[in-house]
Order: sequence, then structure tokens, then C-alpha cells
Amino acid sequence: MPIAATLKTYLDRNNVDHEVLIHPRTFSSMDTAQSAHIKGRQLAKGVVVEDERGQKLLVVLPSSHHVDLEALHKRLGRRLHLTPESTLAKLFPDCRPGAIPALGAAYGLPTVWDAALAEEEEIFFEAGDHELTVRISGAQFRQLLAEAPRVYFT
Repeated sequence: MPIAATLKTYLDRNNVDHEVLIHPRTFSSMDTAQSAHIKGRQLAKGVVVEDERGQKLLVVLPSSHHVDLEALHKRLGRRLHLTPESTLAKLFPDCRPGAIPALGAAYGLPTVWDAALAEEEEIFFEAGDHELTVRISGAQFRQLLAEAPRVYFT
């Protein structure tokens, strides 16, 4: 099974050493972490939010955490709400619903990431479906997100 083509192109273009892990089909990030024997704090999940003008933002956080929209508002200075699931297929056309990779730049989405991920030696994230996960080094993850704001919002 291949990973999402857009994600694969992005990783290759940025010379990211990565490994694809296969695990039993799951439908939540915490199930993925458990099924793949990954610590929840190492599995980065992506959640799409938007502001009142419809501008979208990918927020990346450990799967063991929840997005605190009020904390995001305080940090970013704008009100945000979860983007409807029906919109996500347009943003991630080569991904299954609910299997969003944690690298917004691959899909042209501005990204903000939770500082709780900053110290991890390895980071895992969805590969675009419910049976594949990508593993990269924490250093490469931080390099890929170097231009994205890093804040605490969970």
C-alpha cells in the first residue's frame, strides 16, 4: 500500500528519510497509536480549523492531546472553529477521511504545531489512510515545520 502521493512527493522533495509502518485498520489517532505500538505523545495528528473568513489552518498536536480552541485564539489572535468533515476531501484529495497527514505544507495549508511535539526523538503521523503511518526523526519533523508557529494550545 502506498502512502498518499502528495505526501510522498513532499517527503521526497525535502529529502526526508522516512519509514512507512503498516498497522491494523483504525479510525482514531489514539487507536492508531495503540495498534501500531506508538506512544500517543509521538503520534502527531492534524486537525483542520478555520476562522470566520473561511481561512483554513492545520493544527498539529500529539494524538494524546485535544485542541483547545480558546488557547489557539489567545495565541493567534483569531477565533477558530473545526472545519466540517465534508470540506476535508477537497483539501486532502488523496487521503481517506480522518487520515490527515500532519504536514500542512505538503497540501498548501498554513500550519501551527503544538510545542509538546518539540522534544520527541521520533514522530509518527498518518500517511493518508487508516492502515499506514509514517515515521521520521524528530529533527526532520522540526525542520519541516521550522517556518510554522510553535505554541502550546492543548
